[in-house]
Amino acid sequence: MIKTTRPLESLFFLLLAWTALCQAGFAKKQPPPISPKILKAQSVYLDCDCRREMKASVPNVLVEFFDWGRYQLAPDRNHADLIFLFSMNPYLGDYFTRDGPDKRPGIVDFTILTVIDGRTGEALWSESKRWGYMLVSKASRALVRDLRKAVEAQVHLDSGTSAR
Repeated sequence: MIKTTRPLESLFFLLLAWTALCQAGFAKKQPPPISPKILKAQSVYLDCDCRREMKASVPNVLVEFFDWGRYQLAPDRNHADLIFLFSMNPYLGDYFTRDGPDKRPGIVDFTILTVIDGRTGEALWSESKRWGYMLVSKASRALVRDLRKAVEAQVHLDSGTSAR
């Protein structure tokens, strides 16, 4: 009798563990809060630190940017509160100190948007899309939409209403 209960006991614990893992995987994750610097900013400079295959990022994101209407477009990085940096490599915090474009090797497989403080060079927000080089412009627009949703959700939270 003991030998038949052991397999049933093991099966029960496996099912219990599987259920717990499934619930943890489906739990709604709260995004990290948006930096107050992003919420207070008024101007943005759009920059692309990328190879020829990604140069379409900035021109193609303008429609999303102007549709959002939250920020003014700055003519250069020296007059911007924020810098939206599109790249294919993670940001190293060296926007103001590096000598020229990013020279690290990389595959145009990821499109990364990093929002940088225009005064300090601090990374305030970052997200990426792995859509390959053929969809760079779509990935760039989707990243701006993701930022827009995150900012609008934070504004709703800060104002005391629930974001949907």
